[in-house]
Amino acid sequence: MANDEKRRFPRFAGSFDVKYFLDDELVEGQTEDLSVSGAYIVSARIPLTQRVLTLKLYPEYSQQAVSIEARVARVKDAGFGVE
Repeated sequence: MANDEKRRFPRFAGSFDVKYFLDDELVEGQTEDLSVSGAYIVSARIPLTQRVLTLKLYPEYSQQAVSIEARVARVKDAGFGVE
């Protein structure tokens, strides 16, 4: 993150396994960072911006997945940012 980049909430490095469906295909990825309002996810399949996804995050400290609905806000490099 650039020093001059302004965000409402700070980002924290955090690597969680993520699973989501894209065009009826189960896709796996990893979070690279997280904040209160979003996350950056690295994945082999990148959805289009504005797409709404149901993400399942798998924290290593829990047996339960956390399910969230998020909108793809930006696509960059090998991943995408959701809000």
